[in-house]
Amino acid sequence: MYLLRYNLIIAGNQVFVIPVNLFSSVYTGKLLDFENIFTMDKMSSETPEKSSPANAAVVVGILGYIVTTALVFTFGRNEKMLMAACHEDALFEWSQAIFLFMASVMFMILFLSRSKEKKDIFIYMGLFFAVICIFGFLEEISYGQRIFHIKSPYFFDRFNSHKEINIHNLPMFDNASELVSFLFLVIWGIILPVVLHLKKSWREFADKKWLFTPPAAFCVFNIIGLAIEFFLRYTYKAYWADSNVILESYLCWTIFATSFYYMGLRLQSGEDNREEVQTTAD
Repeated sequence: MYLLRYNLIIAGNQVFVIPVNLFSSVYTGKLLDFENIFTMDKMSSETPEKSSPANAAVVVGILGYIVTTALVFTFGRNEKMLMAACHEDALFEWSQAIFLFMASVMFMILFLSRSKEKKDIFIYMGLFFAVICIFGFLEEISYGQRIFHIKSPYFFDRFNSHKEINIHNLPMFDNASELVSFLFLVIWGIILPVVLHLKKSWREFADKKWLFTPPAAFCVFNIIGLAIEFFLRYTYKAYWADSNVILESYLCWTIFATSFYYMGLRLQSGEDNREEVQTTAD
């Protein structure tokens, strides 16, 4: 049976059929129209079409979610292990910083690649996301304070809850930053991808204009991350001291995976243009 040899992953406005032996071979998925999902067994058994860079980027994003979830379940089985992994300079905090830094590079590359299209206001979305990501990265590493062993000035030593050089741990921003990350994950990482998945024309517009909205496949894992966050808060009282760490890890990976997805779209558009030119020449 065709269904026994392939797994389904919904992303954007399409369904990806992924071979079971994904980890032992290069991904060569075949795209299906969403409307044909229930008629898959009638499809031809011909060799799948070549995977596009955007499709491969979605798969990379999903693998990252799987690894993240596996790590959360591994450390979440024990409160001491979880707290050790969630503290400053620990696994999850550093992973957030790395994801944000890589995403900032991706977004800046995407912005610069379209910087000549000055008539299109949407090109500045790449610059906006790049600035947000680099700011988040610097905040996560406290602007290099612990890396370069910089002593906190009096103001941050007195008023910062972690006694570090950053803004998000100041009293007036501490709770607000957690609320912002929660709302951003829910609205941008869950609700928006679902809406765009249901409205195919909106998804196509978002991808064409590079509005940097996550594929619909990512929202499933963000829901899982949100559920894990609140489960850990309910289960381990000490986790409240480092609340939102797991949620923010899922958010930071979503940001990077989305930048990677749009980098795939950029490469894909370049390939399509080359094929079109070659076809015209022939």
